[in-house]
Amino acid sequence: MSLRLLSWFLLFHSGFGSSCNTKYHVKEACFRNYGTPRDVITNVTSLAMCASLCFEDDSCASVLFDGFKKICFTNSGFAKNLTANCGLKYAYFVQSSCKVLSNLGNVCDTEDDCTDVGSTCLEGLCSCKAGYSLNQSSSTCLQFCDLYGTTFTAFVGFLLTGNNDVILENMNKTSCTAACINTTTFTCRTAELSDDNQCFLSTETAITRPTKYIAYNGYTYFQRNCE
Repeated sequence: MSLRLLSWFLLFHSGFGSSCNTKYHVKEACFRNYGTPRDVITNVTSLAMCASLCFEDDSCASVLFDGFKKICFTNSGFAKNLTANCGLKYAYFVQSSCKVLSNLGNVCDTEDDCTDVGSTCLEGLCSCKAGYSLNQSSSTCLQFCDLYGTTFTAFVGFLLTGNNDVILENMNKTSCTAACINTTTFTCRTAELSDDNQCFLSTETAITRPTKYIAYNGYTYFQRNCE
């Protein structure tokens, strides 16, 4: 099937059983950097099959189909450095509606590469900013979670001054964040660890106390993510 006919096939079969009006964009492409794929699926015989696998996955935003090797690469974000007119070896598919598309977790060079609300480029990956918690199920950055989970985003060289609900001694990263998770007397949203092994737990964040969030050598600020 030619790429043009495949485009019409996808448009006429939009939704793959969904009740919403999904649109598909198919283009010839090659990539210098597609980012780290969420999944690599072999023995995929067509882009239509690859696209349908993406539609069935709520966190899939795009796929790269290798027509020579019959491999489907799925991704929760979008390709960077796309160069057109590279022949028919690769085909690129993007879901443009019916889902909230996120580039959290994608490779980035600058903050401009990270378009989600509350996101930034942190150590080469699009991540939630300090004060925002990652909601993995919706791929969004939230200022507050209904329920807080067991993972944290670390910001090395930053500190939330004051606002300490608990101070613990002789701690490391694992024990400090575990203490935050296990606290029951208040909702622990952030933890900080100093190079001399002091651990500070707080219900406050870089959003609720923005003037207290500062760059400070010798400390790491941990933002607790959503469940």
